[in-house]
Amino acid sequence: MRRFSDPQVAALFKAYPAAVRAKLMALRELVLDTAARTAGVGPLTETLKWGQPSYLTEETGSGTTVRIDRLKAESGGEKQAKGAHKMKRITLTKCGTHESGKSHPKPEAAP
Repeated sequence: MRRFSDPQVAALFKAYPAAVRAKLMALRELVLDTAARTAGVGPLTETLKWGQPSYLTEETGSGTTVRIDRLKAESGGEKQAKGAHKMKRITLTKCGTHESGKSHPKPEAAP
């Protein structure tokens, strides 16, 4: 696990319920690992935007801000979400990633 570069982000993660925190930490690692392995991205800046953990490519300007947080469902349950530019909602599903307003393929049935 990487150390937090922003104490406010660290405090927010600490405040999440343990189950939510574990899932968001895994998503955070995925964002940081992907950026580190992708040529031209450069280091990410970790900060809060709109009260959500956010990851920016300030040094290179090569990408858009990625925000991660939980979504509070109407039933009181929670889901993890990754936000991208222009407030598109990207939801992680069992069969892949779904961007709001677009359908995603259904998984093929196993033989």
